Amino acid sequence: MGKWLRPMAYIGIVWSVIVVAYGTLPSVNRVAAEYFGYALALGVLWWIFVLRRRLTEGKAGTPDHKLSVSQQIQE
Repeated sequence: MGKWLRPMAYIGIVWSVIVVAYGTLPSVNRVAAEYFGYALALGVLWWIFVLRRRLTEGKAGTPDHKLSVSQQIQE
């Protein structure tokens, strides 16, 4: 996506928050909103303490280089 990756990612995040808020904020769905809040907090903590480090070390995410044919066969 090139230069459009970040703007589209932000739009996707905002849209997701709107959809989740619409589904969980009515007074009938207070329990769903509470559970969503817990899941969101857990996901943020996991990103802060685990995933962010793995991404910067290159242990998670897509590789920065193309794999050779022998490396592709091994996977």
